[in-house]
Amino acid sequence: MQISFKNGKLIIGESKGDTLIYIYDPDSVKLISKKGINGYGPNEIPNMWNFDRGIADSTFWAYSWGGKSFYEFHLLDSDPYPINQIKQSENFFLAMGMTWTRDKTLITFLADGPDKYVEFSSEGEILNKYGFWENMIPGDFEDFIVADIHQGQIKRVPSKGKYVKVCVFRDRIEILYNKTWEITISDGPYNEIPKFEVISGRPSISNDSYLAFTGFDVSENLIATLFSGEKLEKVDRVREGEDTIIL
Repeated sequence: MQISFKNGKLIIGESKGDTLIYIYDPDSVKLISKKGINGYGPNEIPNMWNFDRGIADSTFWAYSWGGKSFYEFHLLDSDPYPINQIKQSENFFLAMGMTWTRDKTLITFLADGPDKYVEFSSEGEILNKYGFWENMIPGDFEDFIVADIHQGQIKRVPSKGKYVKVCVFRDRIEILYNKTWEITISDGPYNEIPKFEVISGRPSISNDSYLAFTGFDVSENLIATLFSGEKLEKVDRVREGEDTIIL
């Protein structure tokens, strides 16, 4: 489901299994350790949404929207359990993805409300807000519907002070610059808004729409994305992995 690279180690996130995170040596493709016990119990993680390299050299972070928590794991030891956990509550609860800033705050995007990106302290205090959901798709839709159509993952570009978000159901990449807080948008390769209808107050995306970016990672100068391009109907039926990497 997800992939990251830190300090010479390849970090893989999966969607099911007894453990959800695997650390490999990229040269030998040898499994080094398994982390992230799957479940809802203490120190367990119910699903894996995205990785973040974090700030410390010897650890990385994994976000779970199912557990509404951000988990820190050791990169080098064999302990499968997190060493730190940030739980979402109150205003923080609506955050659907998060990445650390160099100032040890968190940049997130929200599932509802007019603001697209929000900066939080690690205690959940709102510090800044950037961008709006309005006018991102034709029609007069509530903010949470637009946010749902543009759900995705977010990561920090190492040492650059930039943040990248890719969308799962729309082939859109956004880059947020922390000095000017300008948002740059890149659409494609299809550049299509997914077809959807609102049912019981929630957006239902048509099976005739396609899956866009299911995973990505960033380096100093490149964004590597895992792109599907398959119709949702086929993805649900065949459940094959994505085979296109776009830089």
